[in-house]
Amino acid sequence: MPTPPDAVHPQAQQIQAKFLEGWARHQQGDLRGAWDIYQQVIAAAPAHFDALHLAGIIAAQARHFDRAVQLVGTMEHRLTGQPQTRHPGHERLNGNARIQAGQRRANAIV
Repeated sequence: MPTPPDAVHPQAQQIQAKFLEGWARHQQGDLRGAWDIYQQVIAAAPAHFDALHLAGIIAAQARHFDRAVQLVGTMEHRLTGQPQTRHPGHERLNGNARIQAGQRRANAIV
């Protein structure tokens, strides 16, 4: 008889529960609380696509575009070869964050 998945990876279940706590805070508008939880999830599971993606969204919403670009780059680096984990909004976040970060750098030069 196969071992139940929860028994094999109890830490994965805990990480996902933590992520869902962050997602709930995000939906409630508690971006600081969500950010903190996403960072905990990323520390425990560095390739957690959803935590990386949503932390990138928060960074972009807070106008920290360089940080958003960094998180997107981390997603790309850690998820190379795993196209099934791609999220439709990833390319949009990536492009918008890069554009905004570039515009901010260009404005700083002028």
